[in-house]
Amino acid sequence: MSTGAELRLPEPARGLWLRTREAIRTSLDEIGVSEYAIGGGTILAARWQHHRASDDIDLTLPANARLDRLDDRQTCGLRRRMEQLGGECDPETQGVVYRIAFAGQGIDLWAHDVEPPGTERRERVEGSEETTLSTVQVLWGKLNRGLDGLPRDVYDVATAADIDPEALEVAANAHARRRTEQVALQWFATERAIDRQARTRLRGIPADEEARLGTLGSRASERLLRALYDELVIERHGGRLRMTTRTAAGTRRTRTIDGHDVPAAWERLGLLGQRETRAPMEDIASYAEQACRRGGPPEIIYREVGGRADAWRTATRVRNLPPGGHP
Repeated sequence: MSTGAELRLPEPARGLWLRTREAIRTSLDEIGVSEYAIGGGTILAARWQHHRASDDIDLTLPANARLDRLDDRQTCGLRRRMEQLGGECDPETQGVVYRIAFAGQGIDLWAHDVEPPGTERRERVEGSEETTLSTVQVLWGKLNRGLDGLPRDVYDVATAADIDPEALEVAANAHARRRTEQVALQWFATERAIDRQARTRLRGIPADEEARLGTLGSRASERLLRALYDELVIERHGGRLRMTTRTAAGTRRTRTIDGHDVPAAWERLGLLGQRETRAPMEDIASYAEQACRRGGPPEIIYREVGGRADAWRTATRVRNLPPGGHP
């Protein structure tokens, strides 16, 4: 978990958080939830020098958090506190989301596992040490609901390509390739609708961006497709792995992974999202970890070209795929 700099949230979300954060913390403590992470476009705007305004606060809670207990007035004072602050708790709360509405704004409490796991950060947010979702995690969530074509999500993805392209690459490739391509196609096909909605829903964006809203869908679509890996190669050299990626835009990156860090790296880098390459990624990670301990001559652990795996190694030899061969 990394540590970042002091963050100032964008308005009007900032005012909402400062007004409610102590009441939220107290209420979560009353139902036995001691951990939460701030995410959503509000955190992106804080990191990206307020590239747009943001209304809501998104809080991620552990997946096992019992949100129904927030409505138990005998043990939790959330409703009373929020009503005193001008909020209205959602009476239809079911399962993983609990919303508190504040006259056009809201606080969403989400009980779920974030993807990719293990990249949360510790940052000072408005004078207080907080856990925040990483940029990769926030973008992953936006792409997960990408078929909805929400203007703020489309705009954030287009902005990420300029400000944090590596985070966009990991988020895009942590989804199944076909899913990411579907999202990109949807944004391209609905560009006119995205433009109409963006002109009323996106606030606080630079003047030059306002002038280009008519092409937002196609620009974000292109940047998303160009973030996909055209090539992904993982090789073992001694007790370490070398992961080399090349995107459709031609961007090459090389990462070194220590053998003991393989399981965490597989999650952190979104490798488990490569679902449709036919590759058993969990088994490949297990083999890679063992191979790093064992050492020996350099070897290819995994190779993917054009969205299809053509080489991998697992501990079960019959499931291996030699370069250019068949299992």
